[in-house]
Amino acid sequence: MSNRSLVLVIFICLNLIAAKTPAEPYAQINSSSVVSQGSSTKESKAVVKEYVFSRPKKNKPKYSTSSSYSKRYKLYRVKVKGQSYQLLMRVRKIATGAFISHKEGGFIQAGLFKNLSQANLVAQKLAKAKIKAKVVENIY
Repeated sequence: MSNRSLVLVIFICLNLIAAKTPAEPYAQINSSSVVSQGSSTKESKAVVKEYVFSRPKKNKPKYSTSSSYSKRYKLYRVKVKGQSYQLLMRVRKIATGAFISHKEGGFIQAGLFKNLSQANLVAQKLAKAKIKAKVVENIY
């Protein structure tokens, strides 16, 4: 068998395998043509398919990728004036996550809320327990 015949056999086998193998999802068939080779007595034909591959399109992220965080968040803090442990225990009966903050001269934080109505509800519950509380808007 000559080198030319061997190359032709390999070429035909590869085409048969490619025809049975599904194309990649990002491949498109660009064109097809018939190539004929051989002597005058024998002629063999093979279909040549050319595939054009492209990388998948990038999906846009669900969040902002900008380096500066331009979106600001409003949060509502419920503050109780004082730092004593006894006052903290009274506040914790209503707002279980309350703690003493030493910022701004010190206070008890009874909660931090995204919703103003929730913050006002906690402040009202504290007022019923005769604990003075105020709601402060914080922008982050």
